[in-house]
Amino acid sequence: MDYLILLIPSAFSLILIVSVVVFLVVMIKNGGFSTKAAPQITMREGEVSLLATQVVWMHKKIYLNKHSIPHGVLDITNQRVVYTRLSGAKVDFALEKSEIEGVFHRGKIGVKIQAKDGTDYVINIMPPKHVEDALERMGVPVHR
Repeated sequence: MDYLILLIPSAFSLILIVSVVVFLVVMIKNGGFSTKAAPQITMREGEVSLLATQVVWMHKKIYLNKHSIPHGVLDITNQRVVYTRLSGAKVDFALEKSEIEGVFHRGKIGVKIQAKDGTDYVINIMPPKHVEDALERMGVPVHR
């Protein structure tokens, strides 16, 4: 009888671990952890969408309240890059292809889009590769 009491917690732990692994595998296969989003911009004539993805734009170095961190959608087309805020501080930006100096890799957490006027737009996204690839397809210099 004492052995049965010892086996119940072990069996429960094993079932829990197997359930979590199955859940993660199913979510990954079905794109449940994808950052892709619906485009938030109206396309211009001749404009082609390259990527629309959920990102965090760190336009300030310090945020005292986590709810003020701007979360939004970064739309990348063949003509421009547009950030549309969905929550957090009320900020947005739009850059034409001709206004972008370059894109710089920020490790595993994101990219920095540098405008020709010297303004830096630090975008946090994991992994940043698909954003860098889309900006490269757009035709701007990407420094990895």
